[in-house]
Amino acid sequence: MHHCCKIMKQFIGAHIDFFGFLNSFLCAIHCSVFPLLISLGLLEGLFWIEHFWLEMTFLFFSIFLASLSLIKSFKKHGKAEALLMVILGLACLFIGLNMQHGIAQTIMMTCGGIIIASAHIVNFFFNRSSLKA
Repeated sequence: MHHCCKIMKQFIGAHIDFFGFLNSFLCAIHCSVFPLLISLGLLEGLFWIEHFWLEMTFLFFSIFLASLSLIKSFKKHGKAEALLMVILGLACLFIGLNMQHGIAQTIMMTCGGIIIASAHIVNFFFNRSSLKA
């Protein structure tokens, strides 16, 4: 394996929960703050922020990063809490995507992002504690 690829793989593997947290946290901000700013007319020219494909991108990376991190980590530490949190968070996101635009959808989508971000934090601490044991 090429040296640069090996370094990149080690970096991503060591920080995958950070990337998962960051993606989910940005998703929660996107779902909560931007609808408010758009409704106030403060982001008038930025209609693309609420575009379907941007939401699908957040969702794809949430699933991808959770799969990479949480399933592999579960095999190490054997604690299912973070996986269950991700399932709950993804359920909130999928339900929210199928709701009419409004406050209920905003709350559902924001909660989904926050729950998934929290799952990555929980998983990070599970991994640290399993290394010390």
